Amino acid sequence: MNFHVITNADTVIGRVVARELAQQKRNLILLGENITELEELKRLIKLQYFVHIHILGLTQPNRARIIELCDFINDLFFVESLVDIVPDDDNAVLPELIISKLDQQLTADLVLPLLVIHQLLPNLMLCAESKWIRVMSNDHSLSFETYLFSETGGLFKCKTCVLTNDYAVGSERKCSLPDIMSMISSC
Repeated sequence: MNFHVITNADTVIGRVVARELAQQKRNLILLGENITELEELKRLIKLQYFVHIHILGLTQPNRARIIELCDFINDLFFVESLVDIVPDDDNAVLPELIISKLDQQLTADLVLPLLVIHQLLPNLMLCAESKWIRVMSNDHSLSFETYLFSETGGLFKCKTCVLTNDYAVGSERKCSLPDIMSMISSC
């Protein structure tokens, strides 16, 4: 049984991606910090679709926890794709933090997403034509990069798509769900 891993599944974009994949009858592994949001998402998906869903919490994301979760996934599941939701606030200003807090924030925002793909790479290589989809979002655009893993061990960037206009992740404006869902379906 194949699974699709979604990072940051507790975000607006993560929830949309999870619903779209469930509609396509794909089994899911949802990763995120907010367990309550993930449980609610699982409940809502299960009401509409017959798919298997596992939730793995990243309540304190750090290198050891990411490795532990990825080892768990690699031991128990066959991963067909990794959908890596990467919030990208191009207007972000680093708050005034002590060095240890700044290090934690930079590690969580920059290093850990790459560690997930690194740790799941052996599993992804087992599936013919497995995918790594990076979804990057900010207040102005939503972009997708799709990479395919070949049976010979190659990684090929096959698609880059960008949505702009009225797209927003914030609570004041809603995502353009038809656009997002068509983009996920085409990847």
